[in-house]
Amino acid sequence: MRWRILVLVLAVVAAAAALSTASAAPLARSFSRTTPVNWISVASARPAQVWVENSAGGWLSEDGGRSFKAPLATNAFRQVQIAQATLLADGKTLIGMPTVWSSQQFSPPRYSSDGGVTWQAGALRGTDAHYDYGDDPKFVGESPVTADPADARTAWFCQGNLYVTHDAGRTWAVATPRFERPWHCAALAIAPGKAHTLLLVVQATGADSKRVPARLLRSVNGGATWQRMRAPRFPQLDYNGHTIAFDPAKPSIALMIGAHDGTLGTLYRSLDAGRSWKRVRPGGTLRGAVVDQFAFTADGRALALVRVGDRQRATFSSLDGGLHWTTAPTLTFDTKSPAVYASPLAASGTAFLLGTNSRGFWRLGPGARRWSRP
Repeated sequence: MRWRILVLVLAVVAAAAALSTASAAPLARSFSRTTPVNWISVASARPAQVWVENSAGGWLSEDGGRSFKAPLATNAFRQVQIAQATLLADGKTLIGMPTVWSSQQFSPPRYSSDGGVTWQAGALRGTDAHYDYGDDPKFVGESPVTADPADARTAWFCQGNLYVTHDAGRTWAVATPRFERPWHCAALAIAPGKAHTLLLVVQATGADSKRVPARLLRSVNGGATWQRMRAPRFPQLDYNGHTIAFDPAKPSIALMIGAHDGTLGTLYRSLDAGRSWKRVRPGGTLRGAVVDQFAFTADGRALALVRVGDRQRATFSSLDGGLHWTTAPTLTFDTKSPAVYASPLAASGTAFLLGTNSRGFWRLGPGARRWSRP
């Protein structure tokens, strides 16, 4: 994943010392409409709370992405050495991936309980809590933190193995199942509501980086035990480490990006919370159409970004959990150059949020015919 720097264990220790300087850093002036956006996170229980990262630093919105304030300027953001921070369910805590890590021990995520102004490193606990992937410098399996949609103190993190926190990032423990090379934790999705189903994508190092061997595991008891499910071939992580999402309005429904007959970017739909999957076609008869990203709003509407070749070509929406799709407003800058989406497609309540690599941050409200800027 991007922004990774291989260092010795001493560098991780040095990074912690830099955290104390974050609070003294100046604030960024304003949220630029054109600065490239590379990350968006929304608090599931308080969707008006939105965290956005761009080249100017980290930004926090309390009105669903309509306006922003900047707790971290560029220099402070780099000193903290985190990226792709995730808002926990209540929107009060951010947990970010470490951008400086060790090949010999677990590098804990950093948490902020003051809206991103100051950051502290979590700690690993447990008698067998250790990073057990040996001395191989080829780091595998780190992905953004996944927040529990129902528990504001629980989150999960992939770094080789699967780790879990139950105190909002202060401490972490190795979760089950345990992995050994070449297998590693790759991505996790959690269903909202009482069912509390977890779907975990496990990948292995393969010769073809585009067709990585993978398995799908399912838990219905909060991760205590797991069962392997039949899943589409080569579950595909998008640019930001996502591959599966549950429908918040009907948690038994989930969508997943995989492969079909060797074609990546195929979308699959489950009606039984991940037990079985069936292919769906957002692009309909559009030849060569593959799905890059998708997201659900709180009311169950789905939006899919479709690519043909190396260009973003169309956007499709669904009102029935991904079964049927119709054309939706597409974000384009001119007739010759469709937008390039560098951040994950996200949703704040009933509005979709999207960042691009050249024209900043955009919002698509319910019933809107065009994307708009904050």
